[in-house]
Amino acid sequence: MKRKILEAVSRYEMISSGDKVCVALSGGADSVSLLCALYELRDQLGVTLSAVHINHCLRGDESEGDEQFVRSLCAQLGVPLSVHRFAVADIAAERKQSIELCAREVRYGVFDSLIADGFKVATAHTADDNLETVLINLTRGTGLHGIGGIPPVRGGIIRPICLCTRDDVEQYLADTGRSFVTDSTNSDTDITRNRMRHLVVPQLRQINPVVSRSVLRLSQQCRSLADMVDRMAARLLSEADCGGKWRLSVLTDAERPVLTAALKIAAEQTLGADADAGHIDRLCQLVQRGRGRLQMSGGFALADGDCLQFAETARFARNEHTAELQMGDNFIGGYKVSVCAQNTQIVHKKNAQSAICCAKINGKLVLRTRRPGDIIHLVGRPGKSLKKLFNEHAVPLIERDRLPVIADDSGVVWVHRFGCDRRVKSDGCAKCIAITVEEENNVK
Repeated sequence: MKRKILEAVSRYEMISSGDKVCVALSGGADSVSLLCALYELRDQLGVTLSAVHINHCLRGDESEGDEQFVRSLCAQLGVPLSVHRFAVADIAAERKQSIELCAREVRYGVFDSLIADGFKVATAHTADDNLETVLINLTRGTGLHGIGGIPPVRGGIIRPICLCTRDDVEQYLADTGRSFVTDSTNSDTDITRNRMRHLVVPQLRQINPVVSRSVLRLSQQCRSLADMVDRMAARLLSEADCGGKWRLSVLTDAERPVLTAALKIAAEQTLGADADAGHIDRLCQLVQRGRGRLQMSGGFALADGDCLQFAETARFARNEHTAELQMGDNFIGGYKVSVCAQNTQIVHKKNAQSAICCAKINGKLVLRTRRPGDIIHLVGRPGKSLKKLFNEHAVPLIERDRLPVIADDSGVVWVHRFGCDRRVKSDGCAKCIAITVEEENNVK
């Protein structure tokens, strides 16, 4: 076991001489073997060793017994120990979390504090733990990162026994005569990891007795591939960046795995929330299509012109896209604005508010979104700024900066949902431009 620890430390550059290493010590077989093995290797590694115990106060006298065992072991070895106690059940209820998730957050909160104080925190994850993690991830649906399992090093967290199996741990404890405690909940198969450990993994071992090692190799390969794809994704985002937005023309040239990784990074960095596989898949379709909008966890994505942008609140950044209005289909802000020339006489009465008299247009028509100071004079009403008009009609904030606006050299002539300015109303004109609008909803 000590040989495998030294191999892991060297292979993954976990420890340097002079490091302060704090072992996360529960009192179970894995963490006891980790502490004792590192204690024996401390001079060879050149590290200062300590331990931390987190009592979640979930199992009554058993939790108290675990804490006393840990205190006794560290006193016997002369290893400094810090103990942290949390009423996890109460904290979970207050946070409305599962006890398992709350316990993890509390635990890693302590680890983060230790790392901030200059420690490397060593956790006792083995190759068997990695196997269980990969299997759980597979059943829930995962990508390369999920198959990559438990990383040997993550920031200040190190896993020195990641190459060891549970058999290695048990053999080491038997050889050294070390005792340990057993968590009674480890046999509860209502817990997903325990169910995987006690019911699924034994079946796999009948097929391949060294399945943990086989999956460990697979995880290592997948982590390498995931890291490579992430580096390529970062370069893609850098090349496509245009001031907080990304050029669609650059994104669409990327291979799908790189594009997927890039969009996941961009969405999570911008919206501050995890983007699940379904959202990322639809986001890829949005990019390939080149227009439309998509509601996501924490905000929205909008593809328009040659830009992809995200909004972390209910409001998009102001869209500055402006283009000369063309006959046929035009696209802006997730809308398709269709324009055709018609005789005024054949325009249906219900569409009259979306018909612009050709003779009254001053200069060229452009399709854009609203701008500060925009005013429209609707038929039968006084002139009003678009800002005030949208406020009065309770237009959602997310819509205001993407609603299509048509303007000529004299100002606004038409606004989607409100119709034409009276200056260009089609009454008495022989020719008009008829406008129809279709919203492009979430990409399917």
